[in-house]
Amino acid sequence: MSFGAIVVMEFGLELGLGFGTSSLLLSLSSLRCLCLSVRILGRLWLSDDLGLGLGTISLLLSLSSLRCLSSLRCLCSLSVRILGRLDAKMDLLELDEDSLMEIFSYFCFNELLLLSSVCKRFLYISQRHLRKIRNFELDYRSVAGRDNYPEYLRNVFTSLGPTMEAFRFSGGYIMDETLKQHIVDNLAAHCSNLRYLTINYTILTEQHLRPLAVLLATLHHLDLGRCDLTDESLGEFLRSRPLHLRTLAIPGNPNLLGKFFNDWTTARELEQLDLSCCFSLNVQEMDEFLKTAKCLLAVDVTKSLWLERNKDIFQKDGRSIMLGTSLPVLEYYKAG
Repeated sequence: MSFGAIVVMEFGLELGLGFGTSSLLLSLSSLRCLCLSVRILGRLWLSDDLGLGLGTISLLLSLSSLRCLSSLRCLCSLSVRILGRLDAKMDLLELDEDSLMEIFSYFCFNELLLLSSVCKRFLYISQRHLRKIRNFELDYRSVAGRDNYPEYLRNVFTSLGPTMEAFRFSGGYIMDETLKQHIVDNLAAHCSNLRYLTINYTILTEQHLRPLAVLLATLHHLDLGRCDLTDESLGEFLRSRPLHLRTLAIPGNPNLLGKFFNDWTTARELEQLDLSCCFSLNVQEMDEFLKTAKCLLAVDVTKSLWLERNKDIFQKDGRSIMLGTSLPVLEYYKAG
């Protein structure tokens, strides 16, 4: 028996759980959560006012990998005898918020997501733990490998969405269309405070851009690089809402000719525009647009076949627009 296992047994006996019960508690904890067993039992040994019963602790440990959601629901309705001097019964849902926050602190990201789906109170507690994740990157490969990815995505965006400030995703040109639509719909439904949106290497059509238009009300930075955009779909998207964008990056979209600039007059706060590697882009199409984009300071039109012929457009009419951009770079918490 390892040292950690001996410590678990010792704490269990100190609490008066008995050898058999301590053994059961030990068997319920996998090797991965052995330290968790020690920490929980150690805390209870030092203080008897946490209010957790043996049944609750055992189930929490056994559910540390959350293999069975039905067992978790049983946990919520289980009445247990409180340790210490009290003889009362207590349901886990009757614990005060501080106690639940303490319990939930032992769970990892994916475990908190599952807990959030049990009831509204668990959702609130999970959100309090997860709200420190403001910049989130969705791991496509991990999500695509899940049989229950619709439920997983719903839990992710329900828990993180309200406080999420930045989201990044790269799915690849060949990806599950249903999964793509789930991501788009959840973004639109739950991420009402989003400031940064990055979707790369993912084909986006009108079907995807129209739901995402609701996010334009809060977005300051948008990156749709290498998304196979067309003038029609992008133009409709950008004109659909008042904009507060400061940076727009749409590099690597070879089908863009520049027609999307026509009648686009809402980019009044735009400061940087990345159009690099849009090989067919006609820079001359930007002329009318530049008359309304008064805050524009920098443009990247690298590799446009029309650049040499029309690059003076950025100095025309007293403009002083630099060639080359410096877009913000964020760090993301990645999961899936």
